[in-house]
Amino acid sequence: MPVVVILTAKAAPGRYAELLAMMAEALPDTVAQPGAELIRAGGDRAAETVTVFQIWDRIESRQAYIDWRAARGDLDRMGGMLREPARFDVMDLVF
Repeated sequence: MPVVVILTAKAAPGRYAELLAMMAEALPDTVAQPGAELIRAGGDRAAETVTVFQIWDRIESRQAYIDWRAARGDLDRMGGMLREPARFDVMDLVF
């Protein structure tokens, strides 16, 4: 069953531009992953927050992607740019 994932990443003070640059570099690889159906991102400069909207064909594809990112160290790299842990909301796609 397809899933929707919403990632909310709040940049540490002064690191919003760096977080945006890292995501701009990383998201084309995300789009190319098996099972990625839609990836879009939006930024709120005032709140220094980036939100990424993702649709995956199934939860296993999304988990394989997360495992791949973790093995590369990308999640730790992103975590170092945040003021609090990233939030991942995962839900079933209903329409």
